[in-house]
Amino acid sequence: MENSEGNFQGIKRMRKKSFQILATLAGFFFILVVIFLIFFWNRGYKGPSFERKIPEVPVIDITGVEFTQLDDEGQKLWILFASEAVEFEKRTVLKNTRVRLFKDGQPVSEGRADNIVVENSTSNLYLKGDIHIVSYRDGAELRTSELQWNNMEKKLRTESEVIIKRKGFVIEGEGLICNPDLSLIIIKNKVRTYFEGGIE
Repeated sequence: MENSEGNFQGIKRMRKKSFQILATLAGFFFILVVIFLIFFWNRGYKGPSFERKIPEVPVIDITGVEFTQLDDEGQKLWILFASEAVEFEKRTVLKNTRVRLFKDGQPVSEGRADNIVVENSTSNLYLKGDIHIVSYRDGAELRTSELQWNNMEKKLRTESEVIIKRKGFVIEGEGLICNPDLSLIIIKNKVRTYFEGGIE
C-alpha cells in the first residue's frame, strides 16, 4: 500500500517536473520569437511579398501634341510641343519635346529636351536628356541633363551639372535654382567661371 502510494507520488513529481521543463522551454521559445520579431521589425523587414507588380498601362498615346498650362488667373505658365505623348494614370510622358516658359503671361524662354514628364496632379515638369534652354531676355543659355519646373514656385531647379552661357561668359557647377527667364541664378556647388575660349 505504502509502495503504491510512493509510486503514485513519484509519478506525480515526475509529471510536475516534466510540466515545469515544458513550461520553461515554451517560455524560452516565446522570448526568442519576440526578440526575432523586434529585430526584424526595427530593420524594416516586411516578409515575403506575394503582390504582383502590375505594369503601368497607357491611357492615351497620341502623336504631334501641344499642351498649355494656365495659372489660377488664366495666364500661361508653359506650352509644350512633342512628337509623341503617352498618358498614364499619374503622369504624361512626352518625347522629342520643346518647351516655352512664361512669366506674367509673357514668353520669357524656350528650349528642348529629349523627354518631359508632366505630373498629372500638379502639372509640374520633369525634363530629361539633352536639355537646352535659351532666355528671350538676354540670350542666356542653360544646358543640363535633368531639370524640374515647379508651377507653385515658378522656378527651374536641378541637382545635376549645369553650364550657363551669357554674352561670352560661362558659369559651370552642380545644382541650380533660377527664374524661367534664366535670371537670379543660384548655383549650389563646384562653381567655376570663365570666358569662352579660355578658363579665367
